[in-house]
Amino acid sequence: MSTPSPTPSPSTPKTPHTFSPFRSNSSNKGSSTTPTPSTNSNGGSNPPTLLLSRSNETTYHRRLRGLLQEFFRSSQSWEQVVSFEGIKWATEVREAWTQVESLHSSSKASQGRQIGSEGSSPRVRRSKFSSEDTSSVKEVATRSVVERNVIDPFLGPGGQKERMLAESLARIERAEEGLDEVESRLNRHLNKMTSTSESVNSLLLEAAKSKGPEFCFLQPMWGTWPMDRFVSTLSRITSQYVVSTRYLEDLIPCLCSSKPTSSIQLKIHLRGQPTPSGASGGGGKTKADDLRRLAFEEWVRLPFLELKGNNSRRWFEQVCEVEVGRWSER
Repeated sequence: MSTPSPTPSPSTPKTPHTFSPFRSNSSNKGSSTTPTPSTNSNGGSNPPTLLLSRSNETTYHRRLRGLLQEFFRSSQSWEQVVSFEGIKWATEVREAWTQVESLHSSSKASQGRQIGSEGSSPRVRRSKFSSEDTSSVKEVATRSVVERNVIDPFLGPGGQKERMLAESLARIERAEEGLDEVESRLNRHLNKMTSTSESVNSLLLEAAKSKGPEFCFLQPMWGTWPMDRFVSTLSRITSQYVVSTRYLEDLIPCLCSSKPTSSIQLKIHLRGQPTPSGASGGGGKTKADDLRRLAFEEWVRLPFLELKGNNSRRWFEQVCEVEVGRWSER
């Protein structure tokens, strides 16, 4: 007797498999997983590096990296001194001299008006000199103005003009001392840069004797740049700081002097740059205030220092961040 086959139960419809991006990897044991890039402390991914590994570095790699980092520290400090302390004191001395010249101009104009009014007053016209000698009339008028200024609260001794003039001269003296300190600090940073550049050149010669020319001129150090390219680029950029420091030293006397020379205008002309408008006074002579303005604009402009492009310090630093292994390890 055959037993009846069990009645098949109705099949449950299968739900289609859906991928969840939040699915845990533990549920897929044995399946292959795609490795994810590691993340740094800032949450960004660290791309795989193709630079020379630490174990393959020589003493020349480590010394070159340290010298490059020292150069960038010194050059950044140099630029900070110029941009902050230098511009601060250059602005101070220029504004103080402008105030001094403004006080002198207002004083001369006031005396001229007073002399004119005295010369036309009835008292002077009735003097015995008024009809005989014009110079005597002016002398009488001038003497009268001087006597009046003795008790003038603005022009007299201890008056407002004298106090303002003393304050302006004190500002000039402080600014001159500040610019002298700026010059000293710039030279200290420049000495560090030039010393670093000389050390890098010596390192290149030492490596060429020890490792051979191929190591210095053909073989990449970490990425694609050979050693000599680092050296030549650093030397070229250092020369910009040397020339810029000497130029700023020439600008300081022009900013601080009561009668600056027009040598700054000549240097602008020799560079092939147009002289800023308003630099010439009447008769073709250059005014002192205009020369100080030219010197201040040159200080801000830094015409001999490349601030962008393939010859700038910023560009070279970005290259080192990519080309030099373990650059951020300082």
